[in-house]
This record gives sequence, structure tokens and C-alpha cells, in this order.
Amino acid sequence: MVTIMRCKNWFWGIFAAGALLAGSLDLAARDVYVDNLAGDDHRNGASEDSRGLASGPCRSIARALYMAGPADRIIIKNTGEPYRESITLQGGKNSGTSEQKFQIIGNGAVLDGSESVMNGRWEFETGDIFSIELTRRSYQQLSLGDVRLVRHSNLAALRDLKPLEWTLLQGKLLFRVEEGKLPSSYDLRAGKWPVGITLYDVRNVVISDLVVRGFQLDGVNAHDLCSNVDLMGIAANDNGRAGIVVAGSSRVRVVSCEAQGNGESQLRVEGYCEATISGGTFDEATAPKLIHDGGRIKQAAAE
Repeated sequence: MVTIMRCKNWFWGIFAAGALLAGSLDLAARDVYVDNLAGDDHRNGASEDSRGLASGPCRSIARALYMAGPADRIIIKNTGEPYRESITLQGGKNSGTSEQKFQIIGNGAVLDGSESVMNGRWEFETGDIFSIELTRRSYQQLSLGDVRLVRHSNLAALRDLKPLEWTLLQGKLLFRVEEGKLPSSYDLRAGKWPVGITLYDVRNVVISDLVVRGFQLDGVNAHDLCSNVDLMGIAANDNGRAGIVVAGSSRVRVVSCEAQGNGESQLRVEGYCEATISGGTFDEATAPKLIHDGGRIKQAAAE
């Protein structure tokens, strides 16, 4: 009888300790603030405004992700200046629970993957056409400041390229200037990083209200093993291949998102994934709304 009582006490002691630990994990979830103008990656991200040398917002989203733990919220300040970086969410550290999700709250901020090529190593080709070799060539976008330039994809001859149009040919990016100008006359930008937001092996994640543009390959790519992921109010525009990709065995909801100006498709679904689409706008002016290469697509009512 004494042995049975001791076992019961041991069981309930372990149960209580587990419940207390779970509660402490919930309480430990916190907000991590990011500000690419006033922030500093040496600060702890614990407050929206700077408070002494150590406390205040991070400068980069990547640093905030490094500092964040399970079920935390990363809150990005929209400063009017793009965040020029590429970020990855991976594993339990960047996951949440069904009750308390890991969140990135964009507040309309811009995540931009482009870099200036106006002063790059341009070479004269013929007439008003110049070329440059980029590190990443398979997919690309070229913009004039924040405005995407027209790509001429069916080029029979170089002379068919009109002023301020461009194409990819034999590993080179070719651009036609206006008469009497040089490439250095323009604020030209091409994709520097392949993907804006990569998700791998994460659960219970919400990314909301963020503009993702100018990446060489994709704006957002749920690569594999993602479950219960919500992309809400994302504008994935002007990326080299696709705006949003759901791949592998991922399970992703795409809610009230926008994709336009992307090179191959606005939305790409592949592998064994499941993508649930709810509302949103997918503009087919530059590329098809969808490339469906495996996986399953579900349509849901707009939220």
C-alpha cells in the first residue's frame, strides 16, 4: 500500500512538474523588435525604443530570428527603408504551438533582395546594348529603382531589344540604354539573394503584412516539412521565378496574399504538399497565376 502511494505521489509530482514547465515556456515567449534605422544588432531586441546601451530593437530580421525562441513574436518596424536581407525559419526554435504561434509581424515593411549593378562591370555589345555577368543567372529580375523593367524573353535578334528592356542570353544580362546614355546613368538593381523567406521544418507559424520583392528566385519558399503555416497579407512581387512556393510535404495556408510581376509564376506548388488558398490577387500579366507540379491545392473562403 505504501509502495502504491509512493508511485502515485511520484506520478502526480512528475505531472505537476511538466505542467509547470509547460506554463513557464508559455510565459517565456516574448516580443523581439526590429528597426533597420534606429536598431542595433548588439541590442537585445526587448523594446521598440532604445533604452541604454543593451536594450532596444535589433537592426536586422536575421538577428531577431537568431535571438528568438519558440512561440516568440518578431515585430518589424516599417521605417520606409527596405530591409535588404534574406531570412530562414528552421526547426523548433522558429516554431510555435497550436495555442501560441511563432509570428513575424511585418507592419507593411519591405524585404528587398536586390543589389545595385549600375556601377558593375558592364561591357559594350552593339549599338545601345550593354551586358553584365551576374553571379546568379538562371532566373533574375532587373529594376530601375523600385520599378521592374520589361524582360524581352523571345529575342530573335539583339536589335529587337527596346530601350530600357533586358534579356538573359548565354549567361549574360543584356540591357539596352536610351540613346546617349550608359548603364551607369540608371539606378539598376538585380537579385542578390535567391529567396526572401525560406521555411524548413517549422510548425505553427504566422508571417503577416510583409512585402517581399526583388529576389533572384522566389519571394517565399516553404521548402519542406512545414505544417500549420499561415502566410497572411504577404505581397510577393517582382521576384525572378515565383512569388510564393509551397513544396515538399509542407502544409501552408496562403491568405489574402498578392503576387505580381514574378518571372515564371505567381504561385508555385510542387512535391507532396498541400496549399490552401484563401482570397488574394495573383496577376497573370507577367507570368501564369499558378504552376502546379504535384501537391494538392485547396480553395477556401476569404477570411
